[in-house]
Amino acid sequence: MKKDIVPVGYHRILKILYGNNLMEIISLLNTSIYVTDFDRETDSHVIHTGVSFFTQTGQEMEVLYDFSSKNKIIQPRNTKSGLSLPQLNGLTVKTGGDYNPEYFDVVFPMFLCEYLYNKNKEELYTVIAFDSSLIHPLWNKSDVNKLILKNPKDKSRKIISNIKVFIEKKSKYSRELFPLNITINQSIFLDPNGWIFKYNRDFGYEDFNDEEN
Repeated sequence: MKKDIVPVGYHRILKILYGNNLMEIISLLNTSIYVTDFDRETDSHVIHTGVSFFTQTGQEMEVLYDFSSKNKIIQPRNTKSGLSLPQLNGLTVKTGGDYNPEYFDVVFPMFLCEYLYNKNKEELYTVIAFDSSLIHPLWNKSDVNKLILKNPKDKSRKIISNIKVFIEKKSKYSRELFPLNITINQSIFLDPNGWIFKYNRDFGYEDFNDEEN
């Protein structure tokens, strides 16, 4: 997998991953890095995008995003521990678990719920600290449509059913809402040239990239 040439911000990533343009999804995946290639010596703020997909072998993969480097990170959902991260858009994660220390398989008790992309092209986000015990029942789940977070300081609760993204243009703001998760319903294949999409037609497979040829 190739590394970024032009960094892509969180909003654009969500637009692509939660859209229905498979060519754009493939292009984004091919500018991602595999989890074992991620530089852990730099400061990072990594979140789950809430997106997963299946490969031709049946392996489920998930897409993470690092705000610091703007890298998209791909890793398998099932680790040696037998557990998968809760598939939640905005969930802050980190490495260092007992079973697969190079994978992001530890939940950091913060959750991104609002994101602002301002006219200066800066990424600003609002996170909520929560009681990590509320996440425990959600491990391995990929169909969570509502999250109730409890603030460990004042015990207040907040219900989250989407991620709010605010875009500033000419001193005006537009708002977009994105789901907490999605599993892409088409298999995505990895070949020597990178990720490709294939579909079944007449009992065979054809490269998505060659569809127009």
